[in-house]
Amino acid sequence: MTALLGLGLLESMEAKGSLGKDGLAGLEHNSVEYLHTLIEALRLSFADTRYYVTDPDVVHVPVKELLSKPYLDSRVDGFALDKANDQVKHGYPVQSSDTVYFTTADAEGNACSFIASNYAGFGTGAIPAGCGFTLQNRGSGFTLEEGHPNELKGGKRPYHTIIPCMATRGKELFLSYGVMGGCECGVSRQV
Repeated sequence: MTALLGLGLLESMEAKGSLGKDGLAGLEHNSVEYLHTLIEALRLSFADTRYYVTDPDVVHVPVKELLSKPYLDSRVDGFALDKANDQVKHGYPVQSSDTVYFTTADAEGNACSFIASNYAGFGTGAIPAGCGFTLQNRGSGFTLEEGHPNELKGGKRPYHTIIPCMATRGKELFLSYGVMGGCECGVSRQV
């Protein structure tokens, strides 16, 4: 959901002309403007998913509304190439550096998009006997705020931010990418 929102926000920025006449493709790769644009799109998408995305078996997740063109257009109204948006609402993504992401592809179009994450700090801090690694603590994606969509409840799945992805064009691999909780992003395109 975070990746879809981010891509939708980038599309809205381009449609509104916020990125110049050539859009994102016209910005120099890894330039300040290019990275700023990706970061701002991800800040907005994580702010929304951190609030709205929850266990759909327990609380309605407004997927259609979040991905609608009018909503996406409204979310990028404060975007500017030369400054950060100070109007991001619904919270911020968790800042951490406990996640590893990689993607790889071969000449035949086989690919792997892989994420390993303990989540926060050392995860739970629990180490299974003889294994040498800690267990993850994704349950910390819950909140104790009463009435919040991600309120802690028995049998409910928590919000989490691991998004290993692949995109195809027809039946062919086009893109292998991943997005993790701290707004890190990895992208690889088959050439």
